[in-house]
Amino acid sequence: MLILIENIFLQKLENRRKAIDGTPLRPSDVEKAKEILCSPHALDFMSSEESDQENQGPGPKPRKRLRLSWERKKLSNLKEALDRQHQSSMSAKQKRTSGLVRQAEEFSNRMPPEGSPSWAVRLGE
Repeated sequence: MLILIENIFLQKLENRRKAIDGTPLRPSDVEKAKEILCSPHALDFMSSEESDQENQGPGPKPRKRLRLSWERKKLSNLKEALDRQHQSSMSAKQKRTSGLVRQAEEFSNRMPPEGSPSWAVRLGE
């Protein structure tokens, strides 16, 4: 199961990296996105996901994304923009077969990556 989750994170990271070029972000936001997505700790900036038992049904297994208590709005907005860009580039079949991911109210217990930029994380707030 751990390998599957790691593969999901790696795929999501790769999708976001590819989406940078097609997203209508300001140049300063492109640089910020690259700072996070190309860092050695890039996977640590990814939100935790777990199986969503509430919404089980036929088809791909739905997941829920746990919030990162230390994540600043700027970072979450950049990730959302990249995810929207990736979603818009998907074929109809890819959209149908990708699992639904719902934003959860719960927080992940993960700590921010060491040496994180101040624009991306809340430290000691």
